[in-house]
Amino acid sequence: MHDTYRNRLLTIPRDHGCAKLPVIIAIKCPDKTIRGRLTRFAKEVAGILQDPSSMASEQNPSAPPAKIVLVTAGGFAFVGGCSFTDDQLVDKWLTQGREGVYFVRLVYKFNCGGVAIVRVGPVDSVLNEENPIPNEPPAAVIESHKTIRRRQFEPQGPAQSNSGGLDLVYRRVPHKPELVVIASRPRALHVHKIWQAINRAKTWKQFASMLPDGEWLALRDQMEERPRGSDRFNAEMLPGYSDGDYPPWLQTEVAQCLPAIAREEFSLKQDSVLNGPFWEIPADIEAPLIERLRQLGYSVEQRDDWFFY
Repeated sequence: MHDTYRNRLLTIPRDHGCAKLPVIIAIKCPDKTIRGRLTRFAKEVAGILQDPSSMASEQNPSAPPAKIVLVTAGGFAFVGGCSFTDDQLVDKWLTQGREGVYFVRLVYKFNCGGVAIVRVGPVDSVLNEENPIPNEPPAAVIESHKTIRRRQFEPQGPAQSNSGGLDLVYRRVPHKPELVVIASRPRALHVHKIWQAINRAKTWKQFASMLPDGEWLALRDQMEERPRGSDRFNAEMLPGYSDGDYPPWLQTEVAQCLPAIAREEFSLKQDSVLNGPFWEIPADIEAPLIERLRQLGYSVEQRDDWFFY
């Protein structure tokens, strides 16, 4: 375990009888791989907390020792829809009282399959940190424990509409609805117009007239055989079309539009045989990704009426 995580755990007050400290692993997940990695990490947490030789000077000597530690987990720093916590087990222990109860919250990172510690502290302190605004209405779907409320964030700073900077659009991948693709608005609209032209044009003249400005000139210069305008349109003649290089595959461009912090938390980098690296974003974490981007100041809009992927 990384020293940073280890040091955070050592702030939990313990006495020399910590070998018998109850460390409850309140984790559940239908995916065996995710559950296995979270559980193995949680057992490392338990091993450290139950080791009398790990008593550290960092802990508050005046604080009473912990009576119980609950290890819970989620995905993507506990934004909506990514709970891997056994709420019933947490409820069971909290009904016995909160005095001396500590939480250790883990997060599973889908991009690398790693596990991190995101919060350590007394139960009330952790819950207050996650819901800093009194009397705040609960958000939609949230992380681990059903009594927690999630703060609603608004974009920080002005979004740059239609500039390709902070203005993003997203949709489900048409042929793989279990995935989400996200792109800058101008780029997504550009690709949408190309697909519209491919799917609707009957002749090459129609195709050229439907393309975004400048697109036909760039394509024409790459074509080995230039068709006449009245010829029947055939997409197979487009350079790169048969190889999947055209129209642009926007899943290969995710790194150009998503900030690194969001890309690391929410996407998984893959390698294709012919087209190089691309990024997969699972559709079941669509909501937390969009919330995270809005926290970072991005304007994000769903555009299922545009065809891009």
